[in-house]
Amino acid sequence: MRSLLVIKGSRWALNHLPNPWNLFKHAVIGLVSRNIIQYYIHHQILHSPNGGMLAKWHKTWHHSVQVPYSFAAAYDHPACYLIHRFLPLYIPAVAFRFHIMTYLLLLGAFSLEEVFTYSGYNVLPSTIMLKGMARRVDAHMMSEGKGNYGPLGVMDWVNGTTLGADVMEDLQQEMEKHNVQERAGKAVDDATEGANGLAGKLKDRTRKGKGRK
Repeated sequence: MRSLLVIKGSRWALNHLPNPWNLFKHAVIGLVSRNIIQYYIHHQILHSPNGGMLAKWHKTWHHSVQVPYSFAAAYDHPACYLIHRFLPLYIPAVAFRFHIMTYLLLLGAFSLEEVFTYSGYNVLPSTIMLKGMARRVDAHMMSEGKGNYGPLGVMDWVNGTTLGADVMEDLQQEMEKHNVQERAGKAVDDATEGANGLAGKLKDRTRKGKGRK
């Protein structure tokens, strides 16, 4: 097992832990790269008139299911699954030399994401991201691929391919739901009052010190 994982001159090894900064940096790179690559593969190949057999296979396999459920996330032609699910994370992992632990953590996180977003449920652990992502997956499947090609929805918002509410509307609704602006204003007011109170105490101590002299 160790001989398969330890490759000379690479970081694909389990004989050391990744540096925390590198783990965080590569996790962000993996997240961003995967979403960009997956969006363009999904849109420009699997749902394009020029996609050839890949587009045909994706339609006859993956889009034979119109109502999503968790197992449908991986239901696709092997070639389509390879370029749509596997390569968008594997390419940046190899290009940026991720540690194997970073790669496995990202792989686990993205697998859970697909399970939740294809679940068909409205009640999910994260009301900000997963709920909106699940809604966009529903719209993508029910429209047979007319939009919502990216996992997070950011690339759809940038390119104008969103069906229904976009990711910015989700964030705005979530902020209104939790009164983020009101809470932020209150926090600023409380901090200002605390700073003024501290400044007043310091002035009083200074005056008392001068009075004693």
